[in-house]
Amino acid sequence: MGFLLSKSMDANLKKQQEFMLHNARLQMERQIMMQNQMRERQMAMQIAWSREFLKYFGSFFGVVSLGLSLGAIKKRKPGLLGPIIPLGLSLRTRWTWPTGQWCIE
Repeated sequence: MGFLLSKSMDANLKKQQEFMLHNARLQMERQIMMQNQMRERQMAMQIAWSREFLKYFGSFFGVVSLGLSLGAIKKRKPGLLGPIIPLGLSLRTRWTWPTGQWCIE
């Protein structure tokens, strides 16, 4: 009688262990999927922030370039055009980050 009872308990224990293993795998898969989704959302937020910053920096660059160009023409000092070069390089760098062009280059 005890042998049949222990055999039944062993079978139940084995089923329970398989069930727990299956649940652990499901939980791990769901956790990995959630982590990937959070990583994708974080990257999307970073790209959105870069695009927003690019919009403001591009507006700033346009206003500064226009002002410096008009000032250089009006005062006849070509030295006022000097800051446009580093600002332009910075704008180009900022332009390539959200568009992904830096990966290609």
